[in-house]
Amino acid sequence: MSNIWTFVSLFLFLSGLGAGVYFYYQDTQNRMQIMASDISTLKIATDEQGKTINQLIVDSETMKVIADKIDEAQKISQKVVDDLANTFRKMTLDGPRDIGNLAQARPESIERIVNNGTDKVFRCVEISTGSILTEEERKEYDETGKLRDCPGTILPE
Repeated sequence: MSNIWTFVSLFLFLSGLGAGVYFYYQDTQNRMQIMASDISTLKIATDEQGKTINQLIVDSETMKVIADKIDEAQKISQKVVDDLANTFRKMTLDGPRDIGNLAQARPESIERIVNNGTDKVFRCVEISTGSILTEEERKEYDETGKLRDCPGTILPE
């Protein structure tokens, strides 16, 4: 009888062990499926991050080029302002140049100069806000890369 009890005990032990191994195997398979779907989700997210990083690099390079253009235009504008200030600071035989005295002495000449300058400034503002260049302006810009009357003006792309 003790052999039967031993046999039954051994059978129950092995059955329990087999059931435990089966459930462990099933649980491991479920976990592997979950991990596989997590890995595919992470791969998609990583690919998207890579695309985003590459686009940020391209955008950064584009912004650097634009910033360089703006910096160059600012330097040109500052030179124009300095040249204009020097023009008005010039000394004459009678002392410092006084635009008021010049306007009283030669009003037509000063009026013509101021009006022409104002027209040029208005045209520069029009160009910088997107106005189409005239053929003469386009030719000058194509030949020199800038406009004589509008130094420092950045043309809209």
